[in-house]
Amino acid sequence: MLNLSNLNQAYDIIFLSQVLHHLDEKDRKDAYKEIFKKLKNG
Repeated sequence: MLNLSNLNQAYDIIFLSQVLHHLDEKDRKDAYKEIFKKLKNG
């Protein structure tokens, strides 16, 4: 989740259920950055 570079395309949705709240604040911010990079615009 913190490194999604192996995903070579953009996605309409990324679903994470009951995951992010287990991360500390820095890792949570890093995870969001990675997720937003992989989401399609629009």
